[in-house]
Amino acid sequence: MLKFFRNKVFRRVFIIYSAVIITAMLTLSVFVTQSIRKTLIRNQLYLNEKMVDDVNQYFKNQNDATKNIVDRLYSNNAELWDIINFLNYDYETYIKRRLDNYYNYEGYIYGGVNSFLKSSFNLNKNIENIVFYSTKSDKFAIFDSLGTISYEYGVSKSMHPYASEEKMTQDFISLLKSYDKSGSQDSYYYTLNKIKDPNKLDSIGLVIIKYRLNSLKDIISKYEEAENYIVAVNKDGEVLYDSSSKYTGKIYPYINMLEVSDKPVYLDKYSYVDFASSTTGISVLGILPVDNALKNNSFIITTSYILAFILIILAELIVFFKIEKLSNRVYNIIQAMKEVQKGNLKVKINTGNEDDEFALISDSFNKMCEKLDGYINRVYLSEIKQKDAEMLALQSQINPHFLYNTLEAIRMKAVSNKDRDTAKMLYNLSVLYRNMVKGKTFIAISEELEHCKLYLELFKFRYAGKFDYCIDFQEELKSKEIIKLTLQPLIENFIVHGIDTDKDDNYILITGEKDDKDIIINIEDNGKGIDPEKAEELNEKMQKLEHSDSIGLINVHERIKLTYGENYGLTIKSRSPQGTTISIRIPVKEVAVNV
Repeated sequence: MLKFFRNKVFRRVFIIYSAVIITAMLTLSVFVTQSIRKTLIRNQLYLNEKMVDDVNQYFKNQNDATKNIVDRLYSNNAELWDIINFLNYDYETYIKRRLDNYYNYEGYIYGGVNSFLKSSFNLNKNIENIVFYSTKSDKFAIFDSLGTISYEYGVSKSMHPYASEEKMTQDFISLLKSYDKSGSQDSYYYTLNKIKDPNKLDSIGLVIIKYRLNSLKDIISKYEEAENYIVAVNKDGEVLYDSSSKYTGKIYPYINMLEVSDKPVYLDKYSYVDFASSTTGISVLGILPVDNALKNNSFIITTSYILAFILIILAELIVFFKIEKLSNRVYNIIQAMKEVQKGNLKVKINTGNEDDEFALISDSFNKMCEKLDGYINRVYLSEIKQKDAEMLALQSQINPHFLYNTLEAIRMKAVSNKDRDTAKMLYNLSVLYRNMVKGKTFIAISEELEHCKLYLELFKFRYAGKFDYCIDFQEELKSKEIIKLTLQPLIENFIVHGIDTDKDDNYILITGEKDDKDIIINIEDNGKGIDPEKAEELNEKMQKLEHSDSIGLINVHERIKLTYGENYGLTIKSRSPQGTTISIRIPVKEVAVNV
């Protein structure tokens, strides 16, 4: 540790790294907490919106149910007239008229008030009461789902005589609420519709349907993670339903402050507001207090900063120990350099298992010292070996020229003796050898084919009358690139292993064609052939680059794969009933200059 603090460079690096780590971690913590905060609010706003839509849809459904009930009433004349009689007459007169209808009309089927009530309660399970108001009798007839009826008389006495229709509707609902002596805390929703005489179109009363809002609890309970509350208000701002039970039955105090906004507004507390309204006259409010939306935020923030603090400590420890280790390695290098200054070239720096620039410097330093130490003792011997190497290089340049000149001298002797076949064979051999030792690695296919012709011509002389060859190659491919000495070893393989001297029709066919972006070269023969199992074995060995008796084949295959990639190389196929086909796949490439 003392070495670390003495090293100014690493001390500065440690301070800079510490500042970067602390800044990065704190920035990341702030970013994460802000992102989580936004996510929490976004999720709660989404749940708030969904709940508002579902509750608003519930009121629409009840309003639609009322319309269906009223429409069904006017579509059934028996029920309609029975209800009109029920509203226009006292109970005894109504019963008498109903019995008269039964006796006077043959086939008369009763479909009156009771039938209407039964079907209506069955249609919607949320109906608490169906109330008929008779304008003529000024009374309420209140029915429940069990068919029990109760009456309230003198209804208009509690109402203002010149009130508007909307005010009268409110008064009717207020009166009905006052008749409820059950003390229930449940919330209800009322719909009012006029009943008219179909002949005179005069209004003879009202049908009022009272809906229970208990189902809203089921809707809200589906959103277990929601932290908002739902308020339903009518046109006058009276709260019909409040899931928090704070304003139920009261005038909502913030009705004029509500507007859809991405920013919170101050109600009881700062809250996000979402609301929906429809033709039912009911507005559904979703109130999401900011504190509720961020209920778990404080825990998350605390956890994030604690985690950031722990990560900072861990990162600082890692950086400290890593820099201290580097400091020790630099110290060892400096000490070794001081030993070299003293003339000690035997000094060694321990490179350890690290694979970095310091290890490279240490290894290079060790090698330098080793070379310097050996150089003093080996300078003279090295100079002698260098001169010997230069002599060998000169000789290696002379030997090929000596061989060319010797073959040319023998050929000229054969020409002078009029032995033209021998002279031609010597010429082919000389040209072939000259091409083989040239320095180029890549040549045109046309050049490679010319080398093959020279080689095949030699053996055509050797096996006169028993061997022939054919080269059928697409002209546009002859200018493309091929690795030198790709085809000759394959032809030699046939000459050595495949030719059948007992036959007079030995041949070899060399073809070339284009396959998309590749060139396929096939070398076919009708020689002794190869067993399919042996061919498969050779293919496997070539793929694995395992050496075998077929060194030439594997050598060519390996050179092609190393040059062009795994998709290229040789494939050996056994031909039936005899012969072998060797396929070569190389890419279509132009010949590079000076390669």
